[in-house]
Amino acid sequence: MDPAALQKIIDGRQNDIRDKIAALEGRLKALGDKNAAWLDAKTQAPADAAPEGFKATFTNISFVKSDGSQGFHNYEYAKSILAKADSDIKTLEQPPATPTSPPPPPTPTPMPPTATPAPTAAPAPQAVPEINLLLWLGLAVIVVIVLITLAMRKPKAS
Repeated sequence: MDPAALQKIIDGRQNDIRDKIAALEGRLKALGDKNAAWLDAKTQAPADAAPEGFKATFTNISFVKSDGSQGFHNYEYAKSILAKADSDIKTLEQPPATPTSPPPPPTPTPMPPTATPAPTAAPAPQAVPEINLLLWLGLAVIVVIVLITLAMRKPKAS
């Protein structure tokens, strides 16, 4: 690519970024004029009372502008920052929604009565006799083993 073609691309991109900055600054100033509490009268920077979207837009425009290359260094990034600023301004430019009363709660649909079956008595759980017998036999075996062990023990010599 020859130098003249490259220069044409650079000039086109810089003009694009310059035009976007000028348009966004004009819209930002109009919002500041409309809402005087949003701008510091001395510095023309966002005041504390300004909404976050206004502050973010001001910062994004200032960031791209302060680069000094007018988008040449990173054209796509500069465009995306200015697109975000444009989106934030559009949100701020929309009139606030008027509060409306909430719709009344839906009325419940009456349900026809249904016949409920009468409760039935469930039989009480019964212990399984074989398990009880096995438990007693096991316990008896343990007792017998302990008694035999004690009986076979030799007394200690003193």
